[in-house]
Amino acid sequence: MLEEQATLEQEATATQSADDDGAVHRARIAVKRLRYLLEPLSESDASARALVGRLKQLQDVLGEAHDLQVLVDTLGEAAAEAAAERARRQHRRMVKGEAGGRRSGPRPAPAGVLALAERAARRRREVLEHDLAAWHAGPLAQLLHDIGEWAALLPPLAPAPRKRTPPTPRPTARSAPAAARHTPRE
Repeated sequence: MLEEQATLEQEATATQSADDDGAVHRARIAVKRLRYLLEPLSESDASARALVGRLKQLQDVLGEAHDLQVLVDTLGEAAAEAAAERARRQHRRMVKGEAGGRRSGPRPAPAGVLALAERAARRRREVLEHDLAAWHAGPLAQLLHDIGEWAALLPPLAPAPRKRTPPTPRPTARSAPAAARHTPRE
């Protein structure tokens, strides 16, 4: 439990920089792993249930920031593809001597896709600068502290029993491969 707590602390600290897109995803995964450890205990332990609820809230914030980054990236790729398609069409018209002629087919709309990407990027900045920053202002440290205190109350785990390895049987004349039992005579 303490290892997962330390991982969450490390990854959450990295989310303070908006430059590291992967940090948000890694922190979300760390929250999810810790939450999955606590959920089975939350049915019978009110403290674990409260911790799971707070972890879900943090996971929601990190998940929204990550999903928005994926959306921004996807829309950027779509805008690039739309612009490339427009350039290919212009090139075909030019090669056919149709420059300035009437366009055929639907016109790609990279401007609309870019506008959506800009809105998604703005929302992501809001999530990072407001929602996630609010977690960094105190609740995150308190959550990590509370997890540590709760884990300290758990009874120590008994060491795993040693697994006895059965002895390897010695080969007998019957168990030896046929080639080893029969050697050709000269």
